Amino acid sequence: GAAATLEGRDGPLAVVVGYGPVGRTVDRLLRRAGVETVVVDLNLETVGELAGEGRLALFGDASHPDILKKAGIARASHLVVTLPHSLSRGPMITAARQLNRSCRILVRARYLREKTELELAGADLACFEEAEAAAGLDLGIEQQGVAGGGGEPGHGGVDRIDGCDGPEGGELEVEVERAAGAQDLV
Repeated sequence: GAAATLEGRDGPLAVVVGYGPVGRTVDRLLRRAGVETVVVDLNLETVGELAGEGRLALFGDASHPDILKKAGIARASHLVVTLPHSLSRGPMITAARQLNRSCRILVRARYLREKTELELAGADLACFEEAEAAAGLDLGIEQQGVAGGGGEPGHGGVDRIDGCDGPEGGELEVEVERAAGAQDLV
């Protein structure tokens, strides 16, 4: 399991929940930045492949506190939930927050309407797929030579919307910034 192999390691740690395309990308970026990762996934084959590569991976449902504990959440600097939707996402965030108050929790979400639920559960940052899709499509329209709704050349009408904590480090807020491209994940 991941807990046994975490012993003796004291560098930065992130727990990545889900190892689909988004999870793989986030995991790669974290490791490239020098952050050790533990992947938690419900696909036994995926976990086996990662373990076979010498990677820290754990099979289980991360909404269960015992799975989060085995993944090392108590010392993790980040929990990154890459599942596009999940009924267990709220309880997972709440459990992680109870086990590690200082852990930064970043969450992938489909809809902007999920903001309140994620905020109440304790998420620090959310990336909303419907906002990213709108920003990417707007950029595509702009690149096709169609003026964006903003009325200014070079500035489309739809901006990229990321949820992030405010300057006080408090509530989850929605912050708007110009989209860099349709392929951006965060």
